[in-house]
Amino acid sequence: MTDPVHRAEADILKYLLAHQDARDTVEGIEKWWLPQSQPYRKADIEAALRDLEQLDLIRVWQSASALPIFGQGTADRGALESHLHTLE
Repeated sequence: MTDPVHRAEADILKYLLAHQDARDTVEGIEKWWLPQSQPYRKADIEAALRDLEQLDLIRVWQSASALPIFGQGTADRGALESHLHTLE
């Protein structure tokens, strides 16, 4: 997979499958969720998060600091795994 947005989607889904209750900002996702060996542009991460939100695989909350917080939405583990398989 060479498309950085799809790679970011896959890495985000892998993280959420391993850490179901994880919640973080774009900056936190970049620092903690994504492999440091595979640097991503912020725009690619944001595009990946938008795609996953449109598929109802993640949810967005507004924090007190006005930065959006991302985490697993109402989709079950099977839906996350299914979409991950389409990306690999």
